[in-house]
Amino acid sequence: MRRCLLPLLLLLVGCVDIVTSPYNRPPVIADMDTVIPEHRPDTFLVKITDDNDALEDLTIICFNPLWPHNRRCRYLGAGLFEIRRGLTRAGVTFPQLVTATDTDGLGSMQVWDIRVNHAPGYIGPDTLLLPKDTGYILHTRFLFKDPDDDSLNVTVRGEGIRVTGPVRDHLGESYELTWEAGEDEGLVLLEGMDPWDRVTDTMVVRTPPNLPPVWEEVDSQFVDRGSVITVDLKDHVSDLDGEITAIAAVPSDGSVSVSVSPEGVAEITGEAATSGSVEVTAVARDDRGASSEETFPVVVTIAGNRIPEWSDLPLVTVSVDQSVSVDLADYSMDHDGKIESYRAWRVTGHVRVSVSGSVLKITGASEGKSRVLLRATDDDGDHAYTYVDVDIEG
Repeated sequence: MRRCLLPLLLLLVGCVDIVTSPYNRPPVIADMDTVIPEHRPDTFLVKITDDNDALEDLTIICFNPLWPHNRRCRYLGAGLFEIRRGLTRAGVTFPQLVTATDTDGLGSMQVWDIRVNHAPGYIGPDTLLLPKDTGYILHTRFLFKDPDDDSLNVTVRGEGIRVTGPVRDHLGESYELTWEAGEDEGLVLLEGMDPWDRVTDTMVVRTPPNLPPVWEEVDSQFVDRGSVITVDLKDHVSDLDGEITAIAAVPSDGSVSVSVSPEGVAEITGEAATSGSVEVTAVARDDRGASSEETFPVVVTIAGNRIPEWSDLPLVTVSVDQSVSVDLADYSMDHDGKIESYRAWRVTGHVRVSVSGSVLKITGASEGKSRVLLRATDDDGDHAYTYVDVDIEG
């Protein structure tokens, strides 16, 4: 009988111990609804507590309940978790199920909603051409884009560029860019920040390349020996991005003398002993040093004899290896005598030219455009010049 009571007594003592021991409560996992910055460390600390067991004695697991084998979350120990980034689309939240089990097998769980933040991206220009003495309005909404559609804060600073602002308008915030004195190149330093990440970029600002002056064609000029004519050259030239500061003109030989006033008016004096034609080259320079030139013919006449006169010749069209003929007598005349001879020279392009009497023969050599110089000489030996343009077809 005593042998039977001993096991019963031990059982009763054991039951007393269980009843009188503290109640074992499960671990407590802190809730978390977080955004992980794209450009920050991807580990974070979470508070997990247990009344009876130390943190290192708990079995802690985290996984995606929808795709258990796709482990974005990993427990590193000491309450530290790691989240793998770059695996989610912009703005998508993915759940993570976290379980903690103590040494008695009692556990708890928590579901975290986690979103990986995607940093803003720069979408503005790399280079800006900004003319001197002008301003440029830079709208910040066109500089950065956030993949998650988070609100952005944009700051703008300048090096060599004066930045004024921000100013709010119907497009949001904007800054005005103007040149600092004496600068030809500068940088705009840009920073875009959402609530979790920031990115920086730069925009190079330069002055646009200077365009040279543009000439309009100057008509042929006629001057008697010993006489003076004037040509207002400034009426034939303009500058698209500045102003003309100087105009000069030089003849190809001493048949005429040329002087140009500061206002751009050329005085041309006939100097030749015999009638003839000379070319005058006019050069215009702008306020940034760019220049361009225009060449026009000047015909010098001798009193008592008038040089031959040309009428406009039409455009001549000829095929490669084919020829066309033009009777130059139909386009020239001499007021006080007769034209003794004609000559022709190829100036540009690929044609062959010859003159027989008054008939000009033009043969196409290769496809393109050409210009032919013509000369008519009267019975007093005076010359008159003109051009005929040629289209050579393949």
